Amino acid sequence: MSQLKFYQYATWALLVTNIAVLSFFLLTKPHPKGRGPGGGARGLETEAIQLLQLDQEQQKVFQRLALEHSQALRNVDRQERDQLRAYFASLLVKADSTSNEDLLEEVKLLGGQKVTLTYDHFRSVKDILKEEQRVYFEDFMKKALQILIVEERR
Repeated sequence: MSQLKFYQYATWALLVTNIAVLSFFLLTKPHPKGRGPGGGARGLETEAIQLLQLDQEQQKVFQRLALEHSQALRNVDRQERDQLRAYFASLLVKADSTSNEDLLEEVKLLGGQKVTLTYDHFRSVKDILKEEQRVYFEDFMKKALQILIVEERR
């Protein structure tokens, strides 16, 4: 075999190997928590229904509670973003420090409101459970908090 043929075969073999390795890593890469198939709030909702073993009526109530919680958080997030924009915009114009302190206090209150909304949501979920389902609530909370804390860091 000539040297030229050897290098041609070697080049094709390396190309195929590289494509195979890249494909392997891209196709087997795990999705971060809360992203990808079955992740995030929608994935948690489905998992919670199974984990808590909710009946049809409880599922309807649970889904309504989840929707209300999601909408309430979106409203608070919107308000928080507006306050943060105004707070940081004060760097561009000369603003008095009292209005800045008021904006910062409002941001803190909105952050606390999100925590309170989420706590109340989980308490409402716990309230719809039957006595025999409450044993699953701790596992549900662990999963939910794991997802919330990971999504919060993004």
